[in-house]
Amino acid sequence: MRLNNLSLLTALTFSVIVFDVSAQPQISGADTTNSLNGVLVIKGTGFGSGPAIKAFDDFEAPAVGLQGTNIPLNSAKAGKWLQFKTTETPLYDNRSHSGKYSARIFVPKVTGQPRERVFLVELGAGTKEVYMSYWVQIPPGTPPPSKNTLETSETFPDSSAWKFSWLFDGVSTGSDANNICFPTWVGHGASEFSTMGLYLSGNNKNITSRAVKDPRENAPLFANWEGYWWDWQKFMRLSVWIKADPNEPNSWSNSFAEIQILTQKPGVKALWTEKKVNYQFFIKDNFDSLGNPLPTPPAEFTHLLIPGWLAPESSNNTQPLYDDVYIAAGDNAVARVEIGDDQDYYKSKMLAVQIPTSWTDSEIAIDLRNGGHKVVDGKYLFVFDSQGLVNPVGYQIKIKPGAPPIP
Repeated sequence: MRLNNLSLLTALTFSVIVFDVSAQPQISGADTTNSLNGVLVIKGTGFGSGPAIKAFDDFEAPAVGLQGTNIPLNSAKAGKWLQFKTTETPLYDNRSHSGKYSARIFVPKVTGQPRERVFLVELGAGTKEVYMSYWVQIPPGTPPPSKNTLETSETFPDSSAWKFSWLFDGVSTGSDANNICFPTWVGHGASEFSTMGLYLSGNNKNITSRAVKDPRENAPLFANWEGYWWDWQKFMRLSVWIKADPNEPNSWSNSFAEIQILTQKPGVKALWTEKKVNYQFFIKDNFDSLGNPLPTPPAEFTHLLIPGWLAPESSNNTQPLYDDVYIAAGDNAVARVEIGDDQDYYKSKMLAVQIPTSWTDSEIAIDLRNGGHKVVDGKYLFVFDSQGLVNPVGYQIKIKPGAPPIP
């Protein structure tokens, strides 16, 4: 499925990134006196400014018995969904990462109806920085998307079949505009890829490199990975931070990308992060049909699709699920609060992003939520600033005794 001419080229070598540890956020305390109402206030220094959250949705609802019913457009707990990209809406599903429900975004074939159910988020003109994370699962015993009506579970197809999310500039992914998928499953059916797997890429055959490498192996993280870090039994969290040079309005030179995977698969390191600089996002064939050069488009993303696309030929039993979808955009997109189960963020096996209600350099108030944690009492707070720096040691949460369960 080729819709435009975006290429993603990566530098041939990794760059060493040096951070000023003294500039990291520091947490000095956490006020839980209002935890009865699910509010927690974090105190400290170096928090900077907070993010512009474009959408956060855990797909929870006060009603019970919603399995298989339509998720309303106003379901987002922060920010908003602009619209459903398709005429039919995503559905509540009681197989969830957190709470009672997740979102089912693909349904059996019905004549005259689309199979994929897609959320559209407006990021805004001039957006050069995006951070997003979401939990995703292919339920046990069900097949992944495939162009071959694949019925086999726990096996990915040879065909290109799934764009998990899709960033783009303009009103349509079909225009000759910037676009990038995180990630996209590419099979042997796409001749431009030497190895099938998951890629961070735009929708163009001339992509020359995979997004990242697994630091524990001399092999691409997203290639030859089936049965390795992908968990066929549980939800996994995928996160990406993409940032263009703000001083280059029409160029993707000196861009930055960070990818993070959190898996619960036994025997696999739960969380790892890979950073690369000098990404080159650009329009390769910037000419009209007569060969005349076209104006250079701005280096920006304006919209995001969740999910991006799924092969319509997929089995009727294909039913991917999404949960706890978080999208922020703008200069402080990566600034966020998370709760982990280890005092070292990068050793955490479970993480839950939090939604701030106020944010200053020294104080952040959040609507406390468990996410995938059974309880947050005894877990650890982490604050990321706008540069992606985080407090080196998590601050342990101590909830007031007798507080009610946190949603």
